[in-house]
Amino acid sequence: MIWNNSFRVQYKRLESEKKITDRDRKNLFEELQKAEKRIPELEKYKDFVSLLVEYAPDKLEEAKRAANERKNAPKLPNKIRSNGNYKF
Repeated sequence: MIWNNSFRVQYKRLESEKKITDRDRKNLFEELQKAEKRIPELEKYKDFVSLLVEYAPDKLEEAKRAANERKNAPKLPNKIRSNGNYKF
C-alpha cells in the first residue's frame, strides 16, 4: 500500500512537470513564430538604415539625437494628459 501511494505521488509530480514543460514548449514555439514573421520587416529596416549610413550619415545622427531627446523629455503626468474631450 505504501508503494502504491508513493508511486501515485511521484506520478502526480511528473504529470505536473510535464504540463509545465508542454506549456513552456508551446509558448516558446509561438514566440519563435512571431520572430520569424518579423524577419522581412527587420530586413527592410536593416536595408534602410544601411542606406542612411552610406549616403546620409549626418541625417542618421540627427534622427538619433531627435529620438533620444523625445525619449528623455519629461512626460506629463497621466492626470494632465487628455484626449481632447474637455468637459466644462
